[in-house]
Amino acid sequence: MDYCGRAQNAAEKSSEASAREKLELVLMQLAADKYSDKDYNKDGYIDKTLTENGMQVTDDDIVIVDNWKFEIDRETLQIVDSYGKEVESQEIRIRTAEELVAFREKVNNGETFEGKTIKLMNDIDLKLSNVCGEGIGNWIPIGDYASDENLYFGGTFDGNNHTINNLYVNDSSKGYQGLFGNVKNGEIRNLNVNGNVTGKNVCGRNSRNY
Repeated sequence: MDYCGRAQNAAEKSSEASAREKLELVLMQLAADKYSDKDYNKDGYIDKTLTENGMQVTDDDIVIVDNWKFEIDRETLQIVDSYGKEVESQEIRIRTAEELVAFREKVNNGETFEGKTIKLMNDIDLKLSNVCGEGIGNWIPIGDYASDENLYFGGTFDGNNHTINNLYVNDSSKGYQGLFGNVKNGEIRNLNVNGNVTGKNVCGRNSRNY
């Protein structure tokens, strides 16, 4: 008898069940917000909530949770189908400011994304998304070299000819400020950035690039 195979199948089923349960809990939260939160009907509320809970939203209402793919109905807030485990892709797509911030946090927690491509799918306005701006706060760079010299982005960021608007930094005490603080053996391409950056020394869109 193939005990190893059975154990592996059991572990996979348990992993999928756990991912499904996580998604169901967030959908229950959204169902409650539908009647109690005045912001529910704003564009992107569902996607923002899912993203804030560590889930990835792709096209056609597909949500990826711990590498498991589920289809949701946005009206009923129910899981309508599941498609098994997502094969890890070398391309990661960013559609919203929340996803950009989540990507930044991964880099600033030590993930370099070497060998991977980050692709921007939409224009993003950081001020309208309440991420940074005068009266909101400073943008923290992707690869926050000023805080930790070991942090860097090492992949490819493809802006896909989109624009990140209203990048804002006003901190004369810190250098290496910009959308990216430290890029090592990586590449930023096809990206437009608008905003105001003021710092101590090296500053700009990509403040430290190897």
